[in-house]
Amino acid sequence: MSLPSRYTGSNITPDKDTGIGNWSDAELKRFLVSGDRPNGTKVAPIMPTAFYTVLTARDLDALTAYLRSVPALRHETPAPEYRIALKPETPTYSGKQATEAELSDKLARGRYLLTIAHCLECHTPEGPSAVHDFAGASGKGGRTFKGPWGESISPNITADPAAGLGGWSDDEIKRAITQGIARDGHKLKPPMAYAAYASMTAQDLDAIVAFLRTLPPRQ
Repeated sequence: MSLPSRYTGSNITPDKDTGIGNWSDAELKRFLVSGDRPNGTKVAPIMPTAFYTVLTARDLDALTAYLRSVPALRHETPAPEYRIALKPETPTYSGKQATEAELSDKLARGRYLLTIAHCLECHTPEGPSAVHDFAGASGKGGRTFKGPWGESISPNITADPAAGLGGWSDDEIKRAITQGIARDGHKLKPPMAYAAYASMTAQDLDAIVAFLRTLPPRQ
């Protein structure tokens, strides 16, 4: 049996030799939404650039400015090793840049936030071709993740009243997102990044919950 592909997180500090210090702002923004490096190579698919195609111009500017502010560190990382065929994917709700005007609508804002957080990457099972079944099972859950925490399976986040979040209250969903506590009180396992979402604004949480309510129920 062939070994899985191997990826290492790249140096994204402004170091000019081993990081992104020599990239222009335009090159960095293009990379974030396409996965194309300035030298023409493609980033490993584990980098969810397909979801970032929706990033507004304002958010791309903000991300670029922040990355420029990170202290430069010289650190070389190994190139990725591809041992399986890599197939491009088009996730649900991705593919078109959002505008600031659109985000004034609550549901549109929730859809945008759910997309850039690439929630459906983890909460959509893989189909027979080793790619996500976004067309037939978006949000259905069922992906298995193994790590230091043991094993976790992504839950159904569609509006299904039994298998999904349809029976959850708004506060229960918000608690799961920001604290990693399920409806029945048990602690959710990684890789759910609830610690990263703990400081999310009330407005953004409301928007995400409102949009989750619109995900077509799947059992």
